Amino acid sequence: MKLKIINPAVGISQEQIKAWQQYLSEFLLPDTILEFENIPSGFPALENKTQDIINGAEVLKIVARAQEESVQGIFINCFNDPAVLAAREFSDIPVLGPYEPSVLFASMLADRLAVISTDQYGLLSEGRKVYEYKTADRIYKIMNVNLSVLQLSNHKLLLNRLIECCRELEQEQVGAAVLGCTGMCSMIESLKAALHENGIHIQVIEPLKAGVTSLEYMVRMGYSNRIYGAKIGAFPD
Repeated sequence: MKLKIINPAVGISQEQIKAWQQYLSEFLLPDTILEFENIPSGFPALENKTQDIINGAEVLKIVARAQEESVQGIFINCFNDPAVLAAREFSDIPVLGPYEPSVLFASMLADRLAVISTDQYGLLSEGRKVYEYKTADRIYKIMNVNLSVLQLSNHKLLLNRLIECCRELEQEQVGAAVLGCTGMCSMIESLKAALHENGIHIQVIEPLKAGVTSLEYMVRMGYSNRIYGAKIGAFPD
């Protein structure tokens, strides 16, 4: 099985892609191949609807080309799920983003869920998504680490703020928290260890892993998530 992972932000380095590939390979079956592709132009991070739409147009072009390639699943690597619903209107290949699989998985672990987003505007974006994806009755609280996507490379600061968020959430009896950016994936093991050391029992879901493994399972089970009925026509050049 080959899965195409589309990075919907520009400037993603080969070093970062290699790190993601190594990280994900631990959770996928041996015959699953990951093929990464970056969009050719757009913003370096997606933190609002404007960036989602502009970069999402480039994502859709890649999804359209992938229909003629030997890939069995497509993953759009951003917690905003940019262009996921649009891609499902024409893609015969299953398309997933990180948001929906990780929130649905978290709902199997706890009654009260939370999303830990990036910055202040991330709170607004997450608030919109709970209605778009009908998860408002599942998500009890949305918090943020007060860092932009491009600031998440400050691992020490990010880790400390994630710990504080988890501490506060556990006091409110939240049982599971979803990290609100796939760029936080490098912190998941350090975060789990720190939570254990501090006696914090909340379960944390990392959305890159949750999303890609969900896509792999969907493909292996032979399912499609195409939305039928939309009349798209030929893609413009």
